[in-house]
Amino acid sequence: MDDSFGASASGAARLALERARSDAGRLVQDLRAELAAIGESTEASPDDEHDAEGSTVGYERARVGGLLERAERALADIHAALERLDGGAYGTCAGCGRPIHPERLAALPTTTRCTHCAAEAPARRWAHPRPPAPQNGGRAGSNAGGATGR
Repeated sequence: MDDSFGASASGAARLALERARSDAGRLVQDLRAELAAIGESTEASPDDEHDAEGSTVGYERARVGGLLERAERALADIHAALERLDGGAYGTCAGCGRPIHPERLAALPTTTRCTHCAAEAPARRWAHPRPPAPQNGGRAGSNAGGATGR
């Protein structure tokens, strides 16, 4: 274990990570069960597009699938953080090799970068990527139909 991180900080980090792993594991199980229930509900009648009572099964499947993907990614990040803790690399920046500030680790226990390196090379985002730039050269008011609006 890296002496710069310290035994008491290591114990606190392990406790927080193990609690987070337990919570994330339960969430993954719950979301998998919910996704399976959605699939079972459509076996008899897959057409839900005419149900005026709420969201469609397709929407629910996509929503729960997205939440499951996010929860599985978080669980993998927690497992990786625990491996770094066991290997003595937890709390050391993967970018520059310097210690990650304890307050940053307390707020983001799975982080692999210090604030300086994170600002220079942002980690993956949870949100969808930015849509591609318009193909009309960036001119506002252009349209594909060819009409000029004059």
